[in-house]
Amino acid sequence: MHFDEEAERSVLMSLLMCKSDSETRAMFDDIDVDLFGSEQYADTYSYLAACHKAGMQLQTAEVMRGLPITMSELTRNRNTGATFKNLLSRLKRDQYRRDMYAMAHRIIDVCNDTTTSVDEIESGLEKALEGKKTLNDDTIVHAKDLVSHALERMHEARQQDRVHVPFCIDSLDKCVKMYGGNLVVIAARPSVGKTALAATAINNQLYAGMKPAFICFEMDNDEIMWRIQSQRSGYTFEEIRDGLKVIDETKQKRFAEGCKQLSLSGFMADCGTFKTLPEVKRTCRRLALKGAEVIYIDYVQAIRKPKRMDYREHINECTVQLKTLAKELDIPIVILAQINREGQNQVPRISHLKESGAIEQDADTIILIDRPDIDKPAVTKRNYKELDCYGNVIEANMDGRAAVIIAKHRNGATGYALLDFDGPTTKFYKQFRPNPEEQI
Repeated sequence: MHFDEEAERSVLMSLLMCKSDSETRAMFDDIDVDLFGSEQYADTYSYLAACHKAGMQLQTAEVMRGLPITMSELTRNRNTGATFKNLLSRLKRDQYRRDMYAMAHRIIDVCNDTTTSVDEIESGLEKALEGKKTLNDDTIVHAKDLVSHALERMHEARQQDRVHVPFCIDSLDKCVKMYGGNLVVIAARPSVGKTALAATAINNQLYAGMKPAFICFEMDNDEIMWRIQSQRSGYTFEEIRDGLKVIDETKQKRFAEGCKQLSLSGFMADCGTFKTLPEVKRTCRRLALKGAEVIYIDYVQAIRKPKRMDYREHINECTVQLKTLAKELDIPIVILAQINREGQNQVPRISHLKESGAIEQDADTIILIDRPDIDKPAVTKRNYKELDCYGNVIEANMDGRAAVIIAKHRNGATGYALLDFDGPTTKFYKQFRPNPEEQI
């Protein structure tokens, strides 16, 4: 396999000629023996690294005598004009090519093994390709550049009408804001309202002229549109699905107007098909290229697991890669997640999340939904408070209502917002229910 002999010799000579202890230490920190494609040069580097670790000056005669290679060989055709950083970059590129070459041969071997699934092959290839993103990254930034970049972003934010991405649910937006690169989790037990809250946010974001996108594994594209139309028109989901056999003129007018508005909106969906993590990531990238400002994924535990991967490891891989993807695309990604049976009939906590360790670690914001009126019987008493019309703090009546709990907020305070919930249209409302045509 090809390697850059000139660059490898020049890097070794840079180490031998450097007389500053601090610079030598920094150079050894940047170099790894795997960067050398030549076995002879790799042995030379290992020898120099051992001498440096033993506290020996590399320019001494003792060190020179022990070199596995002659000085005349090291100085042959040496590039004296290239900087150490440039030489190191060349070595890293060559190492990446060698790694990809070896990976390609492993993939060929795996493809010939009929016991390996296509999902596992695809996942392995995606991991290999992701290594290219950090090939020449220099992640260390000086304080001067940090301050300059931060001020520049503040100036850009000042010029924009909207810096963050709102849920467009007033009570919730007062508690939490989403920014590009954020991984947000909405979690609840089955049938409590995860998808309903996401659909409410999507609906209101469409009213605000935004471009949300929705990836759902358990509903098809028609069902998600019926759900959004139910929230807009006041017809129940069942009435719309059954073809609106009983017509209400007011609702029918809102339904027709909703169809027109939705057809002209920027909403995009990919629903009804269970996907692997690489497939979900590719879909997210395509949606972002089409202008999606926020992507909802319903739900993380339904992402197809490779056959030979442990479930806990799979969820950890999903949250890590989706967080990385959100930063890459510079948009929020909202993933829905299920709460385990321990969270039944009590106030939900982060520890109730299935595989909560991985989700809690990677999420910027975790939102839990609690609807006490459907708990039978309630294990824990709720103590939600609200203000009455005189501004006094009173105990909240939770009949037909939900507490949307901000359990984790990396860039702000935790707390909760109280919302009304309309079961027939699966829509969340602000504290006092508005006209059906008014958004939250």
